[in-house]
Amino acid sequence: MHSFVCPYDLAPLLFSNLEHQCTACGRRFSVREGVVDFLDHQLGPASEQERKVRDEQIAPEGEDYGNPFRNRVEIPFILKHLSANDGDVVLDVGCGKGRVSLPLLKKVRVFLTGVDFSWPALTAFRRKVQTAPNIMLARADVAHMPVPCESYDHAICSMLLQHLPSDELVECAVSGMFRALKPGGNLIVTVLNYGRMTKRLGYPQIGYFPGTRVFIHHYTPDEILSVLSRRFKVECIVGLVHGLPKITTPIGRMGLPGIHINAMIDHGWRLLPSLRNYADVLGVVCHKQG
Repeated sequence: MHSFVCPYDLAPLLFSNLEHQCTACGRRFSVREGVVDFLDHQLGPASEQERKVRDEQIAPEGEDYGNPFRNRVEIPFILKHLSANDGDVVLDVGCGKGRVSLPLLKKVRVFLTGVDFSWPALTAFRRKVQTAPNIMLARADVAHMPVPCESYDHAICSMLLQHLPSDELVECAVSGMFRALKPGGNLIVTVLNYGRMTKRLGYPQIGYFPGTRVFIHHYTPDEILSVLSRRFKVECIVGLVHGLPKITTPIGRMGLPGIHINAMIDHGWRLLPSLRNYADVLGVVCHKQG
């Protein structure tokens, strides 16, 4: 399995159970509760506020972010198009408590690296997988990821780009994923869609969710295509988690059976481009050309 590198100069590290030390710049990165802390600089004000909000929302146990309907639709989409096999090396950028990675690990035995800036999320993830040797977790800035170049077969970026508060940070994150992937490696991205329902609810395209400190950028299909196609070959952009109130709302009131029924409806509707404007989420499949 590959190792971490220094996030600031990409140099190799000297490893121990208590800390990792960069062989070039000498920085030392502590290891606590099975997580390596690579966050050795001050985040920008907006990113730091976002980190604090995320830390406050994290409960040690229970589910990660995401409502049940979205998870029932989004996660199978990601895993299907990730196409990971036993022994593949996967990078989950903005992994949280393992909302996507844990279902992946139940399906195939991959070597997984999870990166996030929330310490409570990462330690909760680690408790769920304990000392599994095929899983490495790091607290880091996605603009400075501690991952070696061209080492990953696949990358996941679920619901992350929409919370990065500047175009520069988005570009750094996308650049980092491109650097980390092997030639031919695939990247699956999901972001919130600036569709009909979002506009109807009065959410801003770029700004903060009303009454919260959570930054959000609802992407249009053209916007996310522009962001990703600068480096990746974009295969498709699909609408996910469709909401047509007169149809999906009554079914959703049925509880768990309603979630499953709406998920089946969603699978059919995503084949109709005309309904993408009713999707809450955009799923993007792309790869790094060799």
